[in-house]
Amino acid sequence: MITMTESYINGTTHSSSSYHRLALLGTLLYAVGDVLLLASKASLDNYPKLKPFAKLLSDAEKMVVLSPRRLMWGALLGVFATPFVIVGYWQIYQGFKSANATIAITTVSLFVIASVIGAFAMGRFTIWVNTFMH
Repeated sequence: MITMTESYINGTTHSSSSYHRLALLGTLLYAVGDVLLLASKASLDNYPKLKPFAKLLSDAEKMVVLSPRRLMWGALLGVFATPFVIVGYWQIYQGFKSANATIAITTVSLFVIASVIGAFAMGRFTIWVNTFMH
């Protein structure tokens, strides 16, 4: 019999703490990726090619001073962390399903969609900044 702290997936029993750890790892990777991408200082005055796009950029021009390696790791960490975060949504589903299965599925589906879109947006920063760097 499966208890509240365990779930049955693919014929094996996993404790919920392993899901918590994977979700925590995913969120930490997301945070490190964000810091690598956004923790820099750059002035729009130093990049005249970007001035026509000032309103569109909304401070994203900070990334033009990043090294290609830092940009790559910052962008890809969010992409690689997404499956771990999605595993963590299993815990949200488990908490909500006893109240209302439809709400649980809807909520988790929205979280998964938002995570996938976020990972796509994070991964595309590498291409976007390399376009404007040269």
